[in-house]
Amino acid sequence: MTIIEGKKAGFWSAEPEAISVIGGTKEAMTQVGSTLEYFITDRTHAMWDPLKAVLIYDDATLVSPARIDYAGGYVTLPSTPVGTVTCTIYYFAIEALGGGYNVSADLKSDTKEVTTFSSTLNSATAWKEYVATLKGWSMSVKRHFFHAKASVTTAIGTTDANLKWEWTNPGIDGNAEAIVYATGTPLSVVRAANVTTVTYLDDSTIASEVKTLVEADPVISLLWSLSYPVTDWNAGFHAGGTNPSVDISGGTDTSFKILADSESTAQTVTLTVAGLNSGSLIAAAMQAAIRALGGAYSLVTVTYEGSPVTDYYLITSGTTGATSAITITNATSNNVADNLKIGVANGGSSTAGNAGTGAGKVGVVAHTHATGGRNSAEIARLGQKTLCVMYLNIITGQIAKLEGIGHLTGISPDCQLESLIESDVTFEGTGALRFHAN
Repeated sequence: MTIIEGKKAGFWSAEPEAISVIGGTKEAMTQVGSTLEYFITDRTHAMWDPLKAVLIYDDATLVSPARIDYAGGYVTLPSTPVGTVTCTIYYFAIEALGGGYNVSADLKSDTKEVTTFSSTLNSATAWKEYVATLKGWSMSVKRHFFHAKASVTTAIGTTDANLKWEWTNPGIDGNAEAIVYATGTPLSVVRAANVTTVTYLDDSTIASEVKTLVEADPVISLLWSLSYPVTDWNAGFHAGGTNPSVDISGGTDTSFKILADSESTAQTVTLTVAGLNSGSLIAAAMQAAIRALGGAYSLVTVTYEGSPVTDYYLITSGTTGATSAITITNATSNNVADNLKIGVANGGSSTAGNAGTGAGKVGVVAHTHATGGRNSAEIARLGQKTLCVMYLNIITGQIAKLEGIGHLTGISPDCQLESLIESDVTFEGTGALRFHAN
């Protein structure tokens, strides 16, 4: 056996709130030697979302891969391709969470005893025999982390008034901060002894006034960041009519028009319909074709919603706010919008986005307290599937690594502020752990 010397270690993960994003239309893939295995050429797009569809193309023909390795962006084809292999995928951007100082992988295989009597008379059986059965693996990372973060939301009377207070800096006074509301005059925001007091005029003060005062204070603005919750900022969308076609693979209608946000001219979207024989495949192809238009269309999402009879296609703008909108109309020729029941003329409907204004009055409020410590979103991911990659060595032109999907099974719940914490993060593998050198 060869001992591989570790050269570099780290711990990376998608942000707890991360949403996978779709890569470019038909991204390039590279063949592994002369095998049927291919990997995505752009290695920054190699961590694929296991919950989203992976579309593999042999030139323009959709291919169902025999195997998909989401951690690393690999596929194994069922047969030798005749053309260029490309893919359309959703991937996660990853970032460093903290320095790892020890990482280990435990590969194991269950065995069953199959010892039998000797077939030779008067010859004793001297050794037990075993066969390998199921395989498994686990991975653990020891790391240091040092952070303090908390966010609290005040319970204010109206939706628009709902302020989110995010603790961006723990300060030097200790590991606890509080926000207290009190009625009175004049309107003010003052911090003393780790307590920020908001004095407001009952039934008169609005949320944006409180936010303005916080941002104007040179001390408080360094401790707290105020915003209106993302849920108050809605994206515009178009919901198609129910019970649309879910198989357009044999048709000649391929196009529809779309207008996004504040764009002035509708753009024609043309689909390659070969192989589009399900709602999810059609939605993925629509999204890829729309995003290929670029600009305001580059973050548009398309999903296939509902169930038979009540199903429909949902097309959502990539922006939020009052200018966020999606409008669908029929194409001049080869119109497929009627088959997909998108566009007002075909039974669909468009809803414009909106934004929280901060104009809601501050009335019923709750006192809030923040204590420093681990971001609770990490603990909330306990038990969830995680893309795991363990780099074994650094060789010129080659990076050897182990890749697989594992359940997050262990994470420290320690909550300390301004203190170095050592903790183990452990994963239990589900499915194969693959070795790759690309």
